[in-house]
Amino acid sequence: MKRGLLILCCLVVFSWKVNAQNAFKQIHKSYEFGWFSGISNYSGELRQLRFEAQNSEFASGLFFRYNFSNNLSYKTSVYHGKLRGSDSQYSTLNISNRNLSFETDIVDWSHVIEFSFMDFGTRHERIAAPYIFVGISGFYFNPKTYYEGQWIELQPLGTEGQGLPGNPSKYNRVQASIPFGLGFNIKVGEQRDVVIGFEVGFHKTFTDHLDDIGGAYPVKDQFEQMDELSRAMSYRGVELSNQTIDDFPGGQARGNSNQFDSFFFGGICISKHFKKYVSSTRPKKVKGKKIIL
Repeated sequence: MKRGLLILCCLVVFSWKVNAQNAFKQIHKSYEFGWFSGISNYSGELRQLRFEAQNSEFASGLFFRYNFSNNLSYKTSVYHGKLRGSDSQYSTLNISNRNLSFETDIVDWSHVIEFSFMDFGTRHERIAAPYIFVGISGFYFNPKTYYEGQWIELQPLGTEGQGLPGNPSKYNRVQASIPFGLGFNIKVGEQRDVVIGFEVGFHKTFTDHLDDIGGAYPVKDQFEQMDELSRAMSYRGVELSNQTIDDFPGGQARGNSNQFDSFFFGGICISKHFKKYVSSTRPKKVKGKKIIL
């Protein structure tokens, strides 16, 4: 993830330089309103691979894009999706004994800068172009798990002892992330005023609790201070036939606290393109007079 973000930043710098060199060429300013439809997925303690297609969920959203030039755009979007994972799907691994699971809706509001490597749309025949993007976002999540016929919100329970004396406070369900990724746009229609694109965006978060798993089990004394439901959601191994409450792993690792969770959206973007205005190149001097091109 870190290597990919570094490569993307290098490409952004290169694209910015190219855009600066073309700053005095003809600039087409415009804006778009669009709709996104695709999938959402996540990487965390309840995922043994970075991407597992069977755990993808439907995602959708709306976006607005302002095109400063043929190379540079600003995009703001609101996407909604779901994330989920379960130890039970890894029955052949020891991790299944942890017996944890989660599902959460995720609502993300992103602000990104897009850089196109081509003058997208400046020529009639140039109707397609790849782009990369990076920015900042805020998102809301609320991990839940299914227990005894109902969905239980996990954050209020402090399943790792959060909120108990001497322990960290409960994590915030509103967090920030760094979205980055790539896409490909194609203009269609007689007026080339409809844009169809494919986009994949990764979100590097600063929380390890998208799935409510981020550290260690509470120590035994703290475990006994928790209410009955909190204890049941903290240690779910007792639901398996091969474990009892005496097997509670107090103080042992419940997740990997050295790596934050991440999530992504991928899918199709369709937007309506509206031209704002066209500005010309800078004036040139010829024999003491200015000629406006």
